[in-house]
Amino acid sequence: MKKAKYFIAITAAVFVFIIAMVTIFMQDTFAQSNAPYSDTRLEIQQRRQEIKELRESDKKNTRQQRIILKGQNVLDRINIRLNHTVKVVDKIEEIAKKMQEKGTDVQAALTLIDAARGKITQAQTSFEQSKEALDAINTAEDLPLAVKNFKDEVSKVYQSMRDAKTNLVEAIKTLKEIRKITPAN
Repeated sequence: MKKAKYFIAITAAVFVFIIAMVTIFMQDTFAQSNAPYSDTRLEIQQRRQEIKELRESDKKNTRQQRIILKGQNVLDRINIRLNHTVKVVDKIEEIAKKMQEKGTDVQAALTLIDAARGKITQAQTSFEQSKEALDAINTAEDLPLAVKNFKDEVSKVYQSMRDAKTNLVEAIKTLKEIRKITPAN
């Protein structure tokens, strides 16, 4: 029993000594580290601000690259449609000339075909201008204005293509009517 009392007393003394040492050590550590915390906090705030600015510039660059990629896809589709429309005009003109060789009066259809070719030429010119507008997006300071200019040019291309399609449809209708009226040779 006496040994247990001494053991408990020694354990308590060691425990108190350890707590005292930890308290002294912690006070020294906190006293030394309070000064660098203010510098570290400023550094952390500056670094956060730098990261925020980098994110903003990355967002702008990423958004700009996405716009350019989508614009390039739009231009690729327009180019395919323009090439297809030119082939259709060539075929319709070929049919009209064959009918003219047979002695049929297809002047009205040829006039509509020429008007369609004019609209296609206008669309091709607008297409080239829209390419330039897309290139301008890459270096634009005012991105929304550059995108608006690109969209305006693309809408001009689509409007010219719609007008050309209308002329082609009218030319085809005219050729069909002429073929119905004229007896087959």
